[in-house]
Parts: sequence; C-alpha cells; structure tokens
Amino acid sequence: MTSTPKLPPEAVAGRLPQRVVIVGNNESAWMAAAYLSRQFGKLDCKVTVVSSGQPRGEFPGESSLPSLRGFLSNLQIDEYEMMQQTQGTYHLATQFSDWVQTERDFWRPLASTAPRSAGLSIFDAWFAERSAGRLLRPFHSYSLNWGASLAGKSPYGFSGPSLISQSGAYAFHLDGDDFAAWLRQIALAAGVEEITSDVASVASNGRGGVAQLRLTTGAAVAGDFFVDCTGYEAKLMKAVSADSHQSWSDRLLCDRRISVRLPGRRQVPPFSRITGLEAGWSWQFHLAKSIDVGYSFASQFVTDEVAWQQLHESLLMDGIPAVDENTPTFFASHCGRQTKFWRDNVLSLGSAACQMDALVSAGRHLCLLGIEMFMELFPERSVNKASVDYYNERMGLAVDEIGDFAQLHYSLSKRTDSPFWRAVTNSPSSAKIKQRLALYDASGTVGPLAPEAFAESEYLYLLAGCGRLPAKPAVYARAADPAMIQQGLRSLLKSNEVALKDLPLHEELLDWIHTAQSGQQKSA
Repeated sequence: MTSTPKLPPEAVAGRLPQRVVIVGNNESAWMAAAYLSRQFGKLDCKVTVVSSGQPRGEFPGESSLPSLRGFLSNLQIDEYEMMQQTQGTYHLATQFSDWVQTERDFWRPLASTAPRSAGLSIFDAWFAERSAGRLLRPFHSYSLNWGASLAGKSPYGFSGPSLISQSGAYAFHLDGDDFAAWLRQIALAAGVEEITSDVASVASNGRGGVAQLRLTTGAAVAGDFFVDCTGYEAKLMKAVSADSHQSWSDRLLCDRRISVRLPGRRQVPPFSRITGLEAGWSWQFHLAKSIDVGYSFASQFVTDEVAWQQLHESLLMDGIPAVDENTPTFFASHCGRQTKFWRDNVLSLGSAACQMDALVSAGRHLCLLGIEMFMELFPERSVNKASVDYYNERMGLAVDEIGDFAQLHYSLSKRTDSPFWRAVTNSPSSAKIKQRLALYDASGTVGPLAPEAFAESEYLYLLAGCGRLPAKPAVYARAADPAMIQQGLRSLLKSNEVALKDLPLHEELLDWIHTAQSGQQKSA
C-alpha cells in the first residue's frame, strides 16, 4: 500500500464531517485514530474514540505483513521506534512443520520482486529442471528471505541497503497490547479525544446509519461518521443491519485459540513457525523479550484441556518446557466477514469487518487496507453511494481472496491421521480456489490477483511446498537451454550467499534497536 496524500484544506474546508467517532479499545481502533488524526492535520474535523478499557491486542498468533511499513511511513514514524515500543523483531518467512504430512517441513517466504534465470521466472526455471530430474532443491531454497531466516540474519546490511530491505520483503513480530497502547499515545498526542465508557445503545439516523451513541455513563455522543472497531461483536454494524455477517465456519474450522507468553531467549529467529497438531495448528514467534506461542484448533474435535496438553507436548518437542509455569488465555475465533463493510455513515474495521484465519497473518493488513481505502474515498457529510459501493466491492474482493488463500493451506494438506485433518481437506472450496488450481495445474499460473492480497510468488511457494506442481513446464521453459537455466539458478544461489554475508545476525541488530540508538538513522 502506498502513502495517502494529505487532503488540501481549500478542497475540503466545510465539506468534511465535523466529527468522526471510533468505537473500540483494540489495535484497529487506535490504528484508525492515529491515522485519521495525522491525515486530517489542521482541518476542522474532530476524531473521538469511545474506549471501554485498556488498549489491547486484536490479532493473537499473527505476525504483520509488509504493509505495516507503509502505515509507519504515513505516520512519519521510524520502524525502530515502533519496534522499541512493541518488543518488535523482524519477520522474513513462515516455516510450516507437520503440515503436508508429519515430519515434513516447507517454507513460505515473504514475497519480493522475483529475479529471473535465463529469461524465465525462477519458478518456471526451477520447475523445468525439477521435472526433468536434474534438480532436487526445493523451490523456497532460492529465496534470499529463506536463506536469511535459516542463518538467523536481519533484513538490513552492514554496508548499506540489502536486497531484502530494498525490496521491502520483510515485516514484524510485535506485541499486540503494546502496539495498541503505543498507537493510543500517538493518537492522543495528535489531538484525538478519548471517552472512556461502554456503549449502552445506538440511535439510528433513519437512513440505515447511526445518529448518536448513548453511553453507560448516560452521556450521548453524536457524530457525522462512525467507525466500528468493537471486534467480532460488531456492535454498530449489528445495530444498523440484522443480517450483516457471513460465516466461513464450514470451510475454516478452527474456532478456538489458546495463547500464552513464555520467557524470551537470546537467539531470536527472524521467522514464524507453524506446526500442524491433531486438531489444528500451533504458532510460535519470538519477540525481543518473550516468545508468543499458541494453538488454533477446532473445538468439535478437542476440548480446551486436551488442546492445552497437546500444545504443551508440542512445545516440549521443540525444547520449550516452561509452559506449566504460565497461564494460558482461551478465546473464541470466528472466521467470516461483513456482507457490507461500509453502510451509510458506519464503517467496520479489523475484526468487526472480517475475522481471518490467523494462519495467513492478514488481520492488521486488512485493517490498514480498510483505513487507507476509506481515506481515498472519505465522504462529505452527505455520504456518496458510489463511494460506498466501490469500497464494499474492492474490500470484498481482497477479503475473499485472502480467505481463499487461507483455506488453500488446509486443502493442500495430505494428512489423514486425525478427524480434523480429514475434515479440513474435505471441506468445500470456493469456485475461485477451484478455478485457480485448475489453471495452475494446466499452465503453472494462478491467474489474476487482487493487488491488496497475496502475490503470485507466495502462492507458488505454498503450492510447491505442499507438493502441488503443474502437469508440465511452460512451453518457453521447455524450449530454453537447460545449461543456461542451470547457470542462472547457480548464479542466483551465489548472489544470495554473498548477500547473506553482509547481513548482521538478527540478535545483533535487535540489540542495537532496543538500546539508546533510536535517534540514529538505519542504513536502509
């Protein structure tokens, strides 16, 4: 996502809503508040947050995606500052263990602009040689992000910009509670008003939107525009529409999560790890001072107590024995989306808009997408129907495509060793997934993709990692000189080796970031 230009005062004076009311105390609420307050600048538009308590995280089990860097840029905040405030570490890839089958791993590196070999994409070059029996290396092994993850390296170089930092193919692990609290500080410093109270009732404006909120304190809060960041409850959206939610529970079966925070370690891997368990999957990523672990599972196949034991046993196998000393948090997880994300003068963001499977770590990304797209179309006091329809269509395409991408992970698994894995591999796929797989099987491409969703290279890493390969290489790959292809692939591996030597260890850079070096510029 790109930076949104600040609106010129002479073009909008007197036409913008005078008050935007955001309801919620989670990451989405404070992301919206921080972003809107910075974008409005000195315009006469007040931002009010109705918050019911301490700022809290909203997306357990999720790292960020690279779009978070664009959000920081829009706020004119250096990423090091954000990392210092949120236990931040870098995220370069995701390792999947026991997913396709037990005792087998594959990787899904964050995507960047892919290099070419002998005029071919790396996937076409790799698959041409692999299908001819001249190559055994997995596809992900040609990714610099994978090499850096395996070597425990950072995305920034000693001597200057690295290929990873230049391409922007990196993201972050962060503490959600700390992130929400930090964003609150930024928003309040920018002039955002905070009212601490629960919402008792919602008054309609008579045209399918909201006129004002009645708080439990007895006060009334009126506004021209309202942003619903109340999580899955979606209090404002439910008040304006009785049939506002579409469930994905028939195809994304994990409906419960356990989350627990463990003591940190000196070695901080720059990647997330996902492990398939009996009734779902566990996550593991390292923060600066702790380790975030948890288990996303289907409650129809396992109780909370047994799920907690399964997570404990899985962590013991990874050499993490301290689970008994920590108290887990259990909570419900509802995958699905609003049928419409914007209704009259009410916009839903974050988990109030859609609840994505944490497997693809897209919660924050979709929240940021919603905020930035809203700013592109920010209405006058009289809401424009064309803008609302366009927003709902474009947002819906991105949300549905990312939801399909999440389900594709499950449908590609070959595990049949438990009722859960048999159920997810047999769950109904959308027409779009079927179409993409048919096209990929025949031609090696997944077809057109929404620019706000995942790139083709990440589909290819997933498909190849799960052993799903096209029927045959593309014609132009079969016509290419095999010697030239091999030379190009070897050259890419050599260039990755050289690049890795210039990257500091992840711990080295984190030591520098999480000390008093915040005022210095990074070499990016």
